[in-house]
Amino acid sequence: MIAPKNKSSKISGENTDGQSFVSDVNNRLAEFVQQIASEKELSYRDIEARSGNLISHSTVSLIMNKKLKNITTYVLTGLAKGLGVSDEEVFAVAFGQIKTRPAIETENTELTSLFRAINELPQEDILEMKPIWKMLQAEVERRKSTHKKKTLHLPAAKIRKEKILEQDKLCEQNS
Repeated sequence: MIAPKNKSSKISGENTDGQSFVSDVNNRLAEFVQQIASEKELSYRDIEARSGNLISHSTVSLIMNKKLKNITTYVLTGLAKGLGVSDEEVFAVAFGQIKTRPAIETENTELTSLFRAINELPQEDILEMKPIWKMLQAEVERRKSTHKKKTLHLPAAKIRKEKILEQDKLCEQNS
């Protein structure tokens, strides 16, 4: 969706409870922006820069503090670009069609941190870890096919641990 040239396309109205629609939009947007900014480790100024200055860091701050009075399609479009999400997702949040992203995306911070750390490794290290990724992928596929979410059985876990240790020894020998 392209931002309209007229920056004053306001989003306003009243809901059935008599509360201002803008207040509801502010609440939804604040929660959404906090979630995405936290996931992507973005500051208000990062969002401003990523938006190409379509939205200022002070406007982001007003959204986060639920104090933005003039919510426009231009602001929502800038917010989407700054957060690196689609315009449609931000508009859907603003209009109450969706509240937030699924919890699984935000609850696994340890897994997210691990992937970020791996991404920072030299390419050769990542390639050496490929056997571990394949074992993990096979385990995920196995669990998906059986629809079980239980922990690994002790003997299977022990075998997998031994394989990982064996791979580690090979990596150490190659370095």
